[in-house]
Amino acid sequence: SAIEFVPVEDRLEPYQMQLARLENADQSIRGYLVTYNSLQQMLQAIKPAFSSNDSPLLLLDDQGQLYAGASNLDPLPGIPDTLGSSLRQTYPTLWRELAMNNFGEFHGDNAAFVFLKITLGAQNNDGQQYVLLSYIRNHDITARFEEWRNILLLSVVIMTILAAAVIVLVHLYRIEQRSRANAIELADGLFRSDAGCLLVNTMGRIVCA
Repeated sequence: SAIEFVPVEDRLEPYQMQLARLENADQSIRGYLVTYNSLQQMLQAIKPAFSSNDSPLLLLDDQGQLYAGASNLDPLPGIPDTLGSSLRQTYPTLWRELAMNNFGEFHGDNAAFVFLKITLGAQNNDGQQYVLLSYIRNHDITARFEEWRNILLLSVVIMTILAAAVIVLVHLYRIEQRSRANAIELADGLFRSDAGCLLVNTMGRIVCA
């Protein structure tokens, strides 16, 4: 059946009824098996990918009215927090995204949303469309990945230092190789030219002439 609100302990809760017909061997009707499913308990049993008290699972109808999932103690601005309130009025940008797609994600200013459209109702008709909506706040995502961010920053710093050390060592090696080549070339040129040359040490002694 479609979702109906049933008063339970002076509070309206959404329920769905499932009906199965029991037949005898001769196909005569023996009875009916009726099962009631609490949508509130069903949504609480489903754990989102980022499971926490601040990432609830909401059930909305095709007009954006909240049917279940209003137990969050710290509601997000613009998200319905009472049964019957409309997402279409409180968050029209998000509702347009939900109305145009059957599933997907939406990145808002305060949270990231994921949604999925489902159809509930009897098999002999088209049923009614509902939307499962969940979100996680941006600062919760930041807190979960803060440790990995620090590890990534530390890795980048270490790789930068190693790369700089390699560049310096390669540069020093090339300078040393060039200085040796220039020294050999200079010494060779001194004694191959016709000009008079002296090779003198630091004490002023002539080593070669």
